[in-house]
Amino acid sequence: MVHTKRLLNLEWDAIAGVIAAVTAIVMELLHLIQGEVLLTLTVALIALLFLRDMRREGAMERLEGRLAAVQVSLREIEVGLLPPDAVLIGPNRIRKVSTEFLVHASGEMIWFNVCLSMYKPPALFDALLRPALE
Repeated sequence: MVHTKRLLNLEWDAIAGVIAAVTAIVMELLHLIQGEVLLTLTVALIALLFLRDMRREGAMERLEGRLAAVQVSLREIEVGLLPPDAVLIGPNRIRKVSTEFLVHASGEMIWFNVCLSMYKPPALFDALLRPALE
């Protein structure tokens, strides 16, 4: 079943064109056909390439239409999304965000689920906890 699907997906017009071209060149080298036949075959292969490109152009236009519809749907989904209630901050940005928070924080602070061993290095303690404690 897999082999038949692979065979169906091959571009048979291109394969046939290559086989015809190679056959004609070999026959011309063996002096079995005249040069005019090569010219005719060349024109036929160019026409075959033109037809294949026209077929692909239609497929590309259909694909562009589908892509535009998907983009419109995606924009509608983006517009309908609600902003999150909480934003998660990863380890790469926690020091910067914590520092910004402490600069703008004022009034009473409630701390919960704080692992104090995280703040054991003096530089980290000074950057994040000391401003809140002071």
